[in-house]
Order: sequence, then structure tokens, then C-alpha cells
Amino acid sequence: MKIIRIFLTLILVFTLSSFERVSSASKKMMIMIPLMSVDMVRHGDRGPTIWAPDIFKDIWAKEEIKQLTKKGEEESKDLGRYFKNHRYITHSKFLPPIASPALIYVRSTDTQRTKDAAKALLEGMFGDSSKNLTVHVKEKKDDPCFALRNNEYFYNKTKQLLIDNRPKGFAEKIKSALDYINNQYGTNYSNHSDLFKIGDALYVGRLYNKPPPQNMTEEKVDELISLSHQLYLYFPSIPARNCFSAKDSVEEIVGFFDDKIANKTKLKYILLTLHDINITAMLNFLTSKFTEKPKYNANIRFDLFQCASDGKFYVTVKYNKKTINLCDKGVICSFDEFKQLIAKNITIQCSDFSVNQDYLKAAGIIDNKEPVAQPTQP
Repeated sequence: MKIIRIFLTLILVFTLSSFERVSSASKKMMIMIPLMSVDMVRHGDRGPTIWAPDIFKDIWAKEEIKQLTKKGEEESKDLGRYFKNHRYITHSKFLPPIASPALIYVRSTDTQRTKDAAKALLEGMFGDSSKNLTVHVKEKKDDPCFALRNNEYFYNKTKQLLIDNRPKGFAEKIKSALDYINNQYGTNYSNHSDLFKIGDALYVGRLYNKPPPQNMTEEKVDELISLSHQLYLYFPSIPARNCFSAKDSVEEIVGFFDDKIANKTKLKYILLTLHDINITAMLNFLTSKFTEKPKYNANIRFDLFQCASDGKFYVTVKYNKKTINLCDKGVICSFDEFKQLIAKNITIQCSDFSVNQDYLKAAGIIDNKEPVAQPTQP
């Protein structure tokens, strides 16, 4: 009996020892060494984006239009502190606590609120040493974030698609809303973009407890805000729109990663501050599943890793802390798979001037009884 107990004990010890060896080997295989991170971040709280004194007289001052608010500045600083404590500095030691331009590249779109948001976020991350960093800005004609606007053919094609293929009831509501505004305030708005901005101004006014414009009921405010929101969500249903608002940006990120792998750069961190439309386009270019407007400080994070065991390179993408599953294997893609996904999406989406009806249904713009006409392919 004693011999049997000794024998069983030896088997148990051998089994545990083997398990530990296997577990250690598995852990070693799964160790991912971070090489580079890219954050695409929307700015914080802002004022309205349209100066319409005929409508918003005595409600908004001209100097508040399009600008980052004090609240927005604090939101950006808070996000920077989160990045410092939970992503890059205190938690992971990926970046040093003193900002170094040799390791960090920062770029903003050519608007004051995104420049200010970048500076505030960096201050939250690095304190006074954030002044070591330059916030680079490209002219709009050279900025990937404005690629769609710079391509006249695709911009006009997408705009025409909106006019020709809106759900009938939705189109009538938009025209009716513009007629109401023009008749009420003596304006001459005819562009869906103007309606979107007016609805957005009303929404921002609600956030700050501003009164509604003169002679406008709260019910009408609700209606215009709702239409503005639906207009915003309509554009991601057009694959070409997403492609040409995201293609250049994602290709630039791939270029950053290529340079890192080839040891052509010492950079470890890229910060890009931009707009909600850039976030929406990128998400829908990658997955076609996001049907909500990004909130202030929404961010997409691209991480490049090298596997400790096989030396291969991998990519993960997160949106507001949640990992996006892009590849067949789930949360992590090989860098080659990631590049193939981008190339495939460019090939498929960039010439696709159709409307994704499933997206419109998910966004609540149409229901199953209201089909959207499809354009004739050129």
C-alpha cells in the first residue's frame, strides 16, 4: 500500500511538473512585444460648427463657433491622463514619462479645436514636458483625413447618391425642414449639410441649456436634431464614402508600421487628433458594423506587436477600449493579414456607389418595408 502511495505521488509530481513546463512554453509563445501604437482621437466638447446669426441670435457668440470649449479641453486632458496611467507610461512603461519628439509624432487636422485637443491631451499625458512636442498640421489638400473632399469626382458622386437614393419619406422630411427654417428665419438653405449643422447646433445648445431659437418650439427642436442625426448616419451606408474618408489614413498607418518593422524609424507613438466623421469612416471601412455617432474623445487604437517566439508581427485594433475582431482568428491579426484586409476593402469599397440597406435598417433610418433604390453602376 505504501509503495502504491509513493507511486501515485510520483505520478502527480511528474504531471504537475509537465503542466508547468507546457504552461511556461505556451506563455512564452504568446508574449507579444509592443513596437508602435497609433491613436486616432476625436476632439472634446465643442461649440456649434455653423455661424447662423439669423437663427441663433443672442444664443451663440461668433467666437464660440467651431471651438473647443473649456469642458472639451478638460475632457482631452482627462483622456491624456488615462493614456498615461493605463496605456503607455505608468502601467506598461511603453513610453518614458518625459515627452520625447524622437519617440512621439503628433498631428492634427487643420482646425483650431483639434489642435487645441492635441495639446490638452499631451499635457494630460506628459505634463509640462508636452511642450517638447510639436503638433504638426497638414494643409487640407494634403491631409488624409480630408481625402474625400479633395477628390471632386468621388465627393460629387457621393453627394448625388444621397440625393438620388434617400428613402422617400426621409428625403421629404429633409426638404420640409429646410423650407421651415427658410420661411421662419428668412434664410436660403438648400444643402443637406446645412441642415445637419443646424441640427447639431441645436443639439449642442441642449447640452448647455441654451434656449431654442426665437419662435421655435421644443418639438421642432427635437425634430431637427433627429433629422440631423439621421443625416449623419446616412453617409456610412455608402461604402465609397467610408473608403475615401479612411483609405489614406489607414494606408498611412500601415506605412508607419512598415517603417517600424524595417527599423527606418525610432518612433513608438503616433497621435492623430481629428473629427467624428473620420472615426465613423474608419470604423465602417474596417467592419461596416458601427451605427452610432462617436462621442467626444472617441478613439481608435492601432497596435503593432512582435511575437517573442517566432519573431512575426501582429496588429490589434481597439475602439474605446474594445477590441475589434478583424481577422478570422479573432482579436489579433498578423501584419500581413491586416494589410491584405486593407487592400481588399480598398478594392471592394472604393468604387462601390451603392447603399448598404442593412446598415440603414440597423441605424433606424429605414425599416424592412422601405427599400432604397440602387444606382446604376458606371
